[in-house]
Amino acid sequence: MRPWGYSSRTVGYDSRGYSSDSSRTVGYETRCYSSDSSRTVGYDTRGYSSDSSRTVGYDSRGCSSDSSRTVGYDSRGYSSDSSRTVGYDSRGYSSDSSRTVGYDTLGYSSDSSRTVGYDSRGYSSDSSRTVGYDTRGYSSDRSRTVGYDTWGYSSDRCRSVGYDTLGYSSDRSRTVGYDTRGYSRESSRTVGYDTRGYSSDSSRSVGYDTRVYSSDSSRTVRYDTRGYSSDSSRTVRYDTRGYSSDSSRTVGYDTWGYSSDSSRTVRYDTRGYSSDSSRTVRYDTRGYSSDSSRTVGYDTRGYSSDSSRTVGYDTRDYSSDSSRTVGYDTRGFSSDSSRTVGYDTRGYSSGSSKTVGYDTRGYSSDSSRTVGFDTRGYSSDSSRTVG
Repeated sequence: MRPWGYSSRTVGYDSRGYSSDSSRTVGYETRCYSSDSSRTVGYDTRGYSSDSSRTVGYDSRGCSSDSSRTVGYDSRGYSSDSSRTVGYDSRGYSSDSSRTVGYDTLGYSSDSSRTVGYDSRGYSSDSSRTVGYDTRGYSSDRSRTVGYDTWGYSSDRCRSVGYDTLGYSSDRSRTVGYDTRGYSRESSRTVGYDTRGYSSDSSRSVGYDTRVYSSDSSRTVRYDTRGYSSDSSRTVRYDTRGYSSDSSRTVGYDTWGYSSDSSRTVRYDTRGYSSDSSRTVRYDTRGYSSDSSRTVGYDTRGYSSDSSRTVGYDTRDYSSDSSRTVGYDTRGFSSDSSRTVGYDTRGYSSGSSKTVGYDTRGYSSDSSRTVGFDTRGYSSDSSRTVG
């Protein structure tokens, strides 16, 4: 289901929105491949383009060799342009100088004497400046402030470091905030992990977002993503894959929040597996659930076979339910009809006569409806408006 071959319409693709259409406005977020010219193209992720004499905005992997224009790249925004302002979000590769570059994901750059902000994989060897990395922000700089979001590798010391995703660090005597995979063996400090924030510290407050492994007790632990924990007699909040067998407490899971507890309130964000009933469960990512007679909100891969309830899915919301309102954010698979479905990422759907909003890889063969694809918004539909 590839959306190329269409013309004279408005198409908005968020992730990998492939298209070769012309004479229209195209907004791409992820991998928006296009060879069109004489139009305005907005690419979010991997928005490859060889067009010129126009304004191009790339979000993710927005590869471009255009010049004399303003280019904004979000993810992997490849560009060799100079004497202009370039903003890269994800993997924003660039060798330009004398300009301001903002990278979000894998913002590779060898520029100096400027301000560089990297979000994801923001590689940089610059010094004497402020660098902010979001995802895999590799850096060997010192005596500066570095903020890493995802895979924020750093060997700096005596400074403030914030890691969001897989923020590896061996620093001590400082404040470290990790979002995703925030590995750390530090102690006697405050550590905040968002995603996969591994930690064996005790007697402190830890905030984990993704895969926050911990065996500590007698403290407050906040897990966001894959927050593994076997502790009890404390408050645990999991965002992603928040595994827990604890009871007699409040558990909030964001991503992959596994739980077999009952008689409590559980909030799952990602893959929030749960077999509990007679309670309120909110799943964000891969929120698997077979419960009924309750309100379930799934964010990512929210699998559910329940009916007669309201389900909100964010990522891969698999569902065969009908006669209800379903909101899918990521990979929202659904075969339902006669309802409103909102897909954010990989929103697969074969439904018809409904409104579908896809964010990432929004596959759809529906027609006679409004479809919005955000990321990898594949679509073969016609006679409709796609944003």
